[in-house]
Order: sequence, then structure tokens, then C-alpha cells
Amino acid sequence: MGKHEGLEPLPGFEEPKPMVFVGAFPADGKEFNAMDDQMQNLVLNDRSVTLEQETSNALGLGWRLGFLGSLHASVFKERLEKEYGAKIILTAPTKHHDVESYMEPYVEAIMTVPNEYVGNVMTLCLNNRGEQKEIEYLTTGQVLLKYEIPTSQLVEDFFGKLKGCTKGYASLDYEEAGYRKSDIVKMQLCVNGEPQDALTTVIHRSQAQARGKEYVTRFKKFLSYQLFEVAIQAKINNKVVARETIKAKRKDVTQRLHAADISRYKKLLERQKEGKKQMKLSGRVTIKNDAYQAFLRRED
Repeated sequence: MGKHEGLEPLPGFEEPKPMVFVGAFPADGKEFNAMDDQMQNLVLNDRSVTLEQETSNALGLGWRLGFLGSLHASVFKERLEKEYGAKIILTAPTKHHDVESYMEPYVEAIMTVPNEYVGNVMTLCLNNRGEQKEIEYLTTGQVLLKYEIPTSQLVEDFFGKLKGCTKGYASLDYEEAGYRKSDIVKMQLCVNGEPQDALTTVIHRSQAQARGKEYVTRFKKFLSYQLFEVAIQAKINNKVVARETIKAKRKDVTQRLHAADISRYKKLLERQKEGKKQMKLSGRVTIKNDAYQAFLRRED
């Protein structure tokens, strides 16, 4: 028998449960084995982190990491980079959902803001599907606001936006507020019909078109021109909710023709058009890791 067998944890002790999950991938796929050892070492020092291997069509071998929050994920990434010199790509944070019953986790957010910024904060909470529970005007010129907000909205830089709309004068605390029924859907980003699983996210149906438009418009900035047309689509249940197109590179094939040779001119243009159609059918868009990194960092 082991010396620890039969020991019971202290009353009130609970195993930490991850609140936020991210995909993590080495910037250089050749570094996977070395980085796997580094990951294991860090997890030994922080038992609240969960670690599982996963594979992405776009980013290769990687891990699925569970954290207590988005700040916890940022600290873990910073430690990995500083202590081991590792270069890593983190996907957008997500929260596990109970798909069978379509339940979504909520938090009760408690904010203290100066009176003059109350309108800004209310608008921010409304835009993030928040529901007001309490408002209290304090004697110090501050206002206490309580909102119930979906966890998925909170982890998407809600605190940064709160600081922005109050010029840094707001404070935020939150605690779990259970699950609610919610019309949540999975949104895929596809490039020429190929899903980019690293950019797949779960959103509320009411945000589908706006978020889809935002995703395709932003991702278009990070893709280079091809010899054929490239379609970037946001899809929900195989239905396209937003689309952007990168036009094909064109070469002036009529440059050396005589101006009067109209039939030859049309023939060359038709041949070029047909060639680009064939390239689009057989060609594959090569997307560099830099494009994923820039998109996930929300760079413009």
C-alpha cells in the first residue's frame, strides 16, 4: 500500500476545472517533439492546466489546453516563450458547450465605473448579449453594475473593451452564474471550400452574419494573391453567411497583338479564362502560418 493511500482532501477542496480551452501549435512543425517536453514540464508546475494532443489540417500536430481563464492562458504562453524560447500559435479561446441541450455558460460580471461612463458600459454589455441584474449609484460618484454575460463574450477581450470605453477607470470581477439554453452554432471559415479548422469558432446565431463578415474581411488581408480566384467563406451548417473574394493575378496576354486583330484578341482572353478555371479546380491555396498568427492576434 502506498503511503498516501486512503488520504482524504481537506473539506471544501475541489479540483480546478478549466474554463477556457485553446489550441496550441508550434510555429515551426519540426519543433513539436521538443515543445511537447516543454509543455509537459510546465503542466507539472501548474496542475490546473489540462493537456491533450490534437491535430489540425492547417497547423499540424499540436495540443488542446484547458485554462482557468484567458489571463491564465496568456501567462502560460509567456512562460513557454521566456523560459524555453518557444514560438507558439494559440487559437481563439473557446468554452466547452453541452451540444445535446444547447446550453451556454454565463458569468455574473460586477463592474464599478465612474458615473459619466455608465452609458458606454451599458452599450458594451448590450453588444455582448449581457442582461442587467442590478445598478447602484454609490456616494463616491461611482456606479456599481451587475450583468449576466455569456462566458464566450467575456473571454473575447471584454475587459480590454471595458477599459477602452471608460478610459481605464473601470474595475471588473465575475463569478460563474450557471448555464442557460442558447441558440449557439459552429461557424467554419473556408478557403476555396477547404475548412480552416484552426479558425472554427462557436457563436450565438444572432451574431452569425456580423461575425462571419468580420472573419472573412479580416482573413482576406493576410492571404496573398494567387493565379486563380480565391473564395473565403464563413459557413454555418454548410450555409454561407459571408463571403470575400480575392481576384486572380492577371497577365496581359494581348500586349503584343496588333490592335486590329480582334479575333485573336478574343481567343487569347478565352484561353486565359479557361486556364484560370482549371487552376481553380486543381489548385490549392497555400496559407502561411504567419497568416494564422496575425489573424488570431487580431492584427489589422
